[in-house]
Amino acid sequence: MAEPLAILHYASLGQVGGVERYLSAFLAHRSTRFDVRHGVELFEREHPLFRDVLRAHADGVFYPKHAGSLKIPGWPKGLREGWHRHVARRYAGGVALVWNLLGDLRALERAEAGGLAKVYFERGLAWFEDQGGTKIRAFLDRLDGAIANSEAGRRVLQLGWDYTGPVAVHRNALRADAASPRATAKRLDPSRPLVLGTLGRLLPFKGVGLAVHALAELVGDGVDARLEIAGEGPLDAALRELASRLGVADRVTLHGHLDRVEDYL
Repeated sequence: MAEPLAILHYASLGQVGGVERYLSAFLAHRSTRFDVRHGVELFEREHPLFRDVLRAHADGVFYPKHAGSLKIPGWPKGLREGWHRHVARRYAGGVALVWNLLGDLRALERAEAGGLAKVYFERGLAWFEDQGGTKIRAFLDRLDGAIANSEAGRRVLQLGWDYTGPVAVHRNALRADAASPRATAKRLDPSRPLVLGTLGRLLPFKGVGLAVHALAELVGDGVDARLEIAGEGPLDAALRELASRLGVADRVTLHGHLDRVEDYL
């Protein structure tokens, strides 16, 4: 019988964002077509939301400073790194899949020590120009291949970072339980308020502040509208202050983190 495919995922799961949720769903999905052994090497402690998924679906979960329940001392230097290279060798002959760690050479060095094929999953980080360009190009040069979640993402790797290796495009999956069985076009009801909504981490590049400004413009034009914001992040207080300054605080609801975003949508 053939050995199962081994994938060692390198990721950070400390936040609750799109990449983190996607990786969690990927691990939880039970495929009848593929026999896969998953290991997850974390670069920080996971958010509690992902703890049960990791325990149930990962062959092993590995932390920055621990080997199992034992803390690895910081001295002698290199002891912790030696442990992580030992972890990579457990998955020898498999694939190192690097999530949301563009430019982090530690993941590639560990994968190389374990004889793993090195694949980067591009899900948006390559779009930001204010990163260390030299480090990112060195990272990309050492890859065996990349995955992008859109054709645009593939072209950003190629045109923006001069990546010449193979790039496969795999668009985001939709969970079956999140899809409406009978989607129909909707028309705005003039007798009801116009509801705007956003969903995502409350970070500057997400542009949630623009939605607050848009709401203020609509209200200023006499439109009965409100704004629903789902997600958590460091801009929570700033968005509340912005809504208050623009005079629409009573029309903005910040829901924070949601376990079932499909209900919100």
